[in-house]
Order: sequence, then structure tokens, then C-alpha cells
Amino acid sequence: MSRAIVSLERKGLLLRERNPVTGRTALRAADKAVLPVWELLARAEEDMAAHSRRVASEWQALAARARRRAGVIRAERSASSTELARQEDLEAMHRLEGRSR
Repeated sequence: MSRAIVSLERKGLLLRERNPVTGRTALRAADKAVLPVWELLARAEEDMAAHSRRVASEWQALAARARRRAGVIRAERSASSTELARQEDLEAMHRLEGRSR
């Protein structure tokens, strides 16, 4: 956490609140009202949507590279020129699968 945030908290100008339902931590000025639960939930859903789009984009990139490699393998009738890229993508796939569980 930044020293500026900690300093503002100590001075009572900033409040940190953790929502047990969404798991999010929110910062707000001490003189501002607490956000309604529905707004906190909506923001958590937006976070989930952004994360899902990013992960989906990574999967799509993996699929496109695999499709290109398939074409190269067919054209060359050999997988020797694609093996390194395939190995890198397999590692990326395992990383994505581990993160999505």
C-alpha cells in the first residue's frame, strides 16, 4: 500500500473498507457516504467481466497460434520448426488453466 494512503488513513481523511460479500477493498473519503451494496456488487461484476475478457483473449491468441502451427506442419509435413512455439504455448495453457480454477 502506498505511503500516501497510509498517511491519509492515519489522519482520518481516508477510510478503507473490505466488503465480505465481494471480497473487494474500497477506499473512500471520510466525509463521503458508504456506497450501497448493489453498487459494490455491480462493481465486482464489472471486475469479473474485465478479467473474463482478458483471459478469453489469451485463450483466443493461443488458439490462433495453434491453428497457424497446424498449417505450417501440414505444409512442411514436419513439426520440427514449430516444436519450440508449441512448447511455449503448452506452458501458457497450463498457466491459464491453473489460474482459471
